This record gives sequence, C-alpha cells and structure tokens, in this order.
Amino acid sequence: MLHDMSRRRFVATAFGGVAALALPKLALGCELETLALKSRYTGKREFGDARKVSLIISWRDAAHGRGVLWLDPNITDGISSTCIAIQEVPVEVTQLLETQPVHNAKRYYELRERGEEGKLKAGKECWQLEQSLGKKPTYVLKAIDKDGKAWATIELFP
Repeated sequence: MLHDMSRRRFVATAFGGVAALALPKLALGCELETLALKSRYTGKREFGDARKVSLIISWRDAAHGRGVLWLDPNITDGISSTCIAIQEVPVEVTQLLETQPVHNAKRYYELRERGEEGKLKAGKECWQLEQSLGKKPTYVLKAIDKDGKAWATIELFP
C-alpha cells in the first residue's frame, strides 16, 4: 500500500510539473506573436537621421503590444559598420484602425515612446505603422510630428 501511494504521488507530481510548464500557453490559448521588421539600408538619411530602421513588436493581444524601434544612422560599406550611434526607442503599440474594403484592407498602429518607468512620454512625436492585409502583407512606417503630420516615411520588410 505504501509503495502504491508513493507511485501515485510521483505520477501526480510529474503531471503537475508538466501542467505548470504548459500553463502560460494554456492560459493565453496560444503563444504571443512577435513581429520583426527592418528597412533596406540606404546610403542617404531617409527617416530623419536614420539610414536603416528596425522594429520588433511582441503582441500582448491582437491590438496591443510593446516593442523596440532602432534608428540606425551609420554608414555601411558592406563589410563593417559601427553600432555606437544607433538610437534604441522602447515603444508601446496600439491598434488605431482596421479598414475592410474588398481589395485593399489595411491595419493602422500607433507607436509611442515609453519612458524609463515604462510609462508613455506625453507630447512627443510618435510613429504610425501601416500594414496591408493581403496575401503578402506590406508595412510602411511614418514619423508623425506633434501636429499630426507625417514628416518621414519608410517601407519595412519581415
């Protein structure tokens, strides 16, 4: 009887451990998706001071996420480049709008800079990510000033 109880405890403990490891996936229904995008390198500064832009977003749900925007002003000669001048901007991502026309459906996201405490910085410029919802989605990132006008645009690729 004692041997039978310890076997049951072992099986229950093993099953509980496996369930605990799977709990985050079970609680959310699926794993969180991460979107990684980057622009092509250009020899001239096209997006403010940046010659290349990278963006990584981890989604909390379908309409909200957090990410990092990298603005790279460095000149690359094909062999080497420095990383010292890259501006890393932590951002909060919120879905603004999703259009549903027959041929050209799009989804729009707002990216706002987060401060060191994790709170959004008020009054700063923001960025808008436009995603086409076709078979092969395309992404366009726009820098928006305080007045709501786009002053720079760049295409991003997965």
